[in-house]
Amino acid sequence: MADDTSPIARALMARLGREGGDGVSEAVLVATTCKSVPGATPAAVQAALIGLVQRRVCTRKGGRVIGAPRATPSPRNPAELSALPSLRLPRLAASTIELCVDLPQVEEDAEADAAREAAIEANLAAAFAEVAPDEGGGRSLTLTKELFERMTAGVPPRRPSPLPSDAQVRAVAWLIENERAVALAIAEAFADRVRSGGRPRVGRSGDRDRDDTSFGVQSIRVRQAVGGRSTLVLDGWCGWDEEHGFGIELDGTDVIETGGASEIR
Repeated sequence: MADDTSPIARALMARLGREGGDGVSEAVLVATTCKSVPGATPAAVQAALIGLVQRRVCTRKGGRVIGAPRATPSPRNPAELSALPSLRLPRLAASTIELCVDLPQVEEDAEADAAREAAIEANLAAAFAEVAPDEGGGRSLTLTKELFERMTAGVPPRRPSPLPSDAQVRAVAWLIENERAVALAIAEAFADRVRSGGRPRVGRSGDRDRDDTSFGVQSIRVRQAVGGRSTLVLDGWCGWDEEHGFGIELDGTDVIETGGASEIR
């Protein structure tokens, strides 16, 4: 089986990466790859393609080859991590994975909140005072962009929400760049739970109903850093325990704790 680093496999992945969601005809893909890689034969290209399909880098459908969706790019700073509500990691799940980043608690500041409310009320009262009363003596305002800006003029800003730490950014970036190693760590951690004796593997959509070896990550929690390192708690479904699913806490590929989904606190 050819690996993903062979010239043929790299050429196949590069071509699939340029195609859209409909992929490319398998016959065209094989022919163009033979032309682009010196010495490549149709048999060698087919063998490399089979290897990529088995590793779920791509799929075959109706005579076409479709590249798997690309993984989420690694965040480079706390702001980029904060903007990620979910991750797309094809080697860990067939669908998107919910991302939750633990952030420090922001202490409530009742005095600052009261000052904000008082300032908004004063601005609103001033705006009402400039409006002529209607026949019943009442006054009304339509909330427009200009009125909103006037209401919030001079209002003390709220305390900014905390951003993820650099350690949390590093943990998520490492996960994205090493998702295959993480999938293997999960498989090894739960290998003894599979009743059929098969090796746990990331399942395609619907696999959870067919065998007890499949699993898929559904959510990832990024813990606050301790000693400059942030661990990850991954929860998901699995065929070996359909009722409870699985949960695992990882520091890189080192397993800290395992259990059912949502059991690791």
